[in-house]
Amino acid sequence: MFQRRAQNLKGRKIGSATLVNTYKALSYLINELAKSGFLEIFLNSAIALQILLTVPMSVVTTEAFFSKLKIIKNYLKNTMTQTRSCSLAMILKKKKRIGEQF
Repeated sequence: MFQRRAQNLKGRKIGSATLVNTYKALSYLINELAKSGFLEIFLNSAIALQILLTVPMSVVTTEAFFSKLKIIKNYLKNTMTQTRSCSLAMILKKKKRIGEQF
């Protein structure tokens, strides 16, 4: 059955709605396993599902993540106060000294 399903999907584009529904179904499955107490029995399967759920659904998801990361980085740079800047400089100076000792 699985091979037949895989053959049907082979070469077919999967839409974002299908990916979201699959994500929700897998998430629901993990939650139900946890509620029913079967999570310990199917531990390896649950771990595999959790890893699968952490993988980005598409390249766009990853690009959006890095875009948000860049926005946060720029915000932190622009709002850096003199105190924070001096503290970072002191940390760098101490780090160099510690590195010279070893």
